[in-house]
Amino acid sequence: MPATVHQFGSFRLDPPERLLSRGGQPIPLTPKAFDLLVYLVDHAGRLVTKQELMGALWPGTFVEETNLTFTISALRKALGDGQNGEHFIQTVPTRGYRFVISVTDVNNPPVGDTNDAPSPRVWWRARLVAVLGVPLGVIALVVAVLSYWHGRAAITAPVRFTIPLPDATLATYAQPLPQISPDGKRVALIVASGSRIWLHDFGEQKAQPIAGTENATGLFWAPDSRHLAFTTTASLKTLRLSDGAIRVLCELCQPAGGGTWSPTGLILFPSMGGGVFSIPATGGHPEAVTKLDRAAGETAHIAPYFLPEGRRFLYVVQNAEGKRSGLYVGEVGSSFTRSLLPGDIPAIYAPGYLLFLRDGTLMAQPFDPTRLEFLGGPSPLVAADRVLNQPAVSASNTGVLTYSIVERPLTQFQWVGRAGEPQQLVADPGVYYTFDLSADSSRLVYGRTEPGRTSLWVYDLERGISQPLTAEGSSYADPRWVGDQIVATRWQPEPQAIVRIAPNGEESVLVKSAVPTVATMVDSVSRDGAYVLYRLRGQHLLALPLSGDSKPIPIRNTPTGSINQAQLSPDNRWMAYQERDESGRFEVWVERFPPTGERSRVSSDGGVQPVWRQDGRELFYLGLDGTLYAVGFRPGPRPLSAPKPLFTSGLRPPAKSVEEYAVSGDGQRFLLLRPLEDRVRTSIGVILHWRGLLATARLDH
Repeated sequence: MPATVHQFGSFRLDPPERLLSRGGQPIPLTPKAFDLLVYLVDHAGRLVTKQELMGALWPGTFVEETNLTFTISALRKALGDGQNGEHFIQTVPTRGYRFVISVTDVNNPPVGDTNDAPSPRVWWRARLVAVLGVPLGVIALVVAVLSYWHGRAAITAPVRFTIPLPDATLATYAQPLPQISPDGKRVALIVASGSRIWLHDFGEQKAQPIAGTENATGLFWAPDSRHLAFTTTASLKTLRLSDGAIRVLCELCQPAGGGTWSPTGLILFPSMGGGVFSIPATGGHPEAVTKLDRAAGETAHIAPYFLPEGRRFLYVVQNAEGKRSGLYVGEVGSSFTRSLLPGDIPAIYAPGYLLFLRDGTLMAQPFDPTRLEFLGGPSPLVAADRVLNQPAVSASNTGVLTYSIVERPLTQFQWVGRAGEPQQLVADPGVYYTFDLSADSSRLVYGRTEPGRTSLWVYDLERGISQPLTAEGSSYADPRWVGDQIVATRWQPEPQAIVRIAPNGEESVLVKSAVPTVATMVDSVSRDGAYVLYRLRGQHLLALPLSGDSKPIPIRNTPTGSINQAQLSPDNRWMAYQERDESGRFEVWVERFPPTGERSRVSSDGGVQPVWRQDGRELFYLGLDGTLYAVGFRPGPRPLSAPKPLFTSGLRPPAKSVEEYAVSGDGQRFLLLRPLEDRVRTSIGVILHWRGLLATARLDH
């Protein structure tokens, strides 16, 4: 039976393929927004009540009406509802919504029509039926699509779609790392860091786990597409696909993530020691290819990626002070270097282009690998709400691009007592990311997130009223109260900076980013407003006096590259922060301010998010299992008591880089930001013939 495709206005909606397009160009939607659109279109012209929609979108689950309101808003934005005279979704006050534009149904050719070659869309549908019942069936779907791309027909227009992976819990989810082979015939995948590798050949129906690849943390392909290299926390290994033979290249070289494999048989990998090392793919001794300039503040060289000729490679220089941070080209066996882009921007090379992230958006910029020159400006390929970080992006030589997506659940503020007893809820559920409680516990400032942006809002806890603090389209994080004003990290509008925001929204810059994309980020502001504690990336901690000459005071440069959540005690004599140790675990520490070099560990078995009580007599933190601990504090030779567990917060695992709770002034109540469900939806985005998108993409110079 033919499959129905809907047309309305200038849009085309294909439910079986989960594809919305306009003028031939795909329109990205979250899974819930797509389901909502299909339901409204299927019931076009009639009133659909809120209860009916919530039952259809969240069957068997109790959710707040705010979830529906947020999804409606996201859908209207994607459709451009109300722009150019087009109006699609009518709100019926207090009751529901009505899809008001005329809908025309068009039949796709049925699967199995032998008169004509199957369209890509029809062929995908047939493959979907064939593979969904197998383990990792969604991966089989991805490679089935790529099989069609590679062997059955030439796709002349770009096609973009999303493949869902099985849901994970908050405690177990991880960003999937799909990597396409250079010839486009295989997909290798790490579902979660520290697990094994799955592989799918196009000629097979199932993705198969690879024996001997347990504890893999990264992977990359050989140019011949017949070998894989993968890393663990300690070693680097290669895998021959023909017989599954594994060779250990170095047992204790401590690679810091994945690497790159040249046509000449040389492998480069970043080391936990900071530099990039080389080793022959046949085995040998690692040799340093780059050397850190410690005097210039360099902390790491990461993300190597060979250019086609096999000696020159891309890599990123990280610098705590931002002086030389950027994307560079190096050359094996030579001291040659050339700067390409400022800032901490890893990139991969796909024929004719460099692919890299800018403010979370995947960009493509034409590049000549011989002259090492850009041939034009960058164009956006994937919006900021779809890509999370560079290692999750890969491209084949045959025009296929993959990237991973993680969608976390909605969150809700709630007060709980000192024993964890639930009290009142605060504000409606939403996609909230970062917040702070005023000193008198009467107001809450929080970040409300939408695709690619986080705006700041102020909530009056006594009156129950929210008001926006920052303009629509801007992006902020880490808001901190200073009297009636807010200090926050500003990402958009550029330049990236730490700013002070008055109650009327006017801003003044406190700290400007040293170079573009080298982030300066607020940790906290002292209770008296005398100091701002902030970080350069996650490596270098500084204190900025807000009066006098305002020269930053260096606090700590962590050797492990991750320090966060620093807070001054109420009397400004002590400082608490979390830092990752050599084993990769976060612990909470206390030391004097200004620092003397001596410090004491607070947590006994891992901890994050330290928060002082207002009188300074207690320090709270979250254990890595989500338990909230209290530690007594008294100035003296032994200021810390043993950690005392208070209650299980439900924040598991707790965030390593953003606050999830605040403490009332007397330390008897805690405001938690909890997820509404213990599920995380992960998926893989795929673009076939991605270069075709650049013909119509808006150049972003």
